[in-house]
Amino acid sequence: MVVFCIMSGLLGFNFPFSLESFAAPHLPVFVLVVVVVATMPIMTLGLSAAISPQSLSKGAISAVIPGFVEVLFLLWDTARSSQAGGADIIWVALAFGVLILHAANTVFDVTKWPVAADAIQVAHAQACSCQSLL
Repeated sequence: MVVFCIMSGLLGFNFPFSLESFAAPHLPVFVLVVVVVATMPIMTLGLSAAISPQSLSKGAISAVIPGFVEVLFLLWDTARSSQAGGADIIWVALAFGVLILHAANTVFDVTKWPVAADAIQVAHAQACSCQSLL
């Protein structure tokens, strides 16, 4: 369980929040939120499909695809408006790195969750492992 908590802490907290802290000052808040939050379901679904294609269901796909299409419209509209603030593609790519790390953590947690552990135990262990790495 110790290795699981360290890996989950790194993938879910230390790495993505460090990357986000680095990229956030260079991006408009709206772009950062849309990239990281709104595209999380499609990225998680994609990573899950890459690891285990049989885990995909028509329900999961039909739930995620319409939301992703809406996100594309939001990104397109924001890129055309003055809200985009001329964000450099490098910073947007780093924001997608945050998203990929969070999605990887979600898939990792689902596939490697310790059998005897509950969510509170894992959360405490993740917090301790993250703190010790800082």
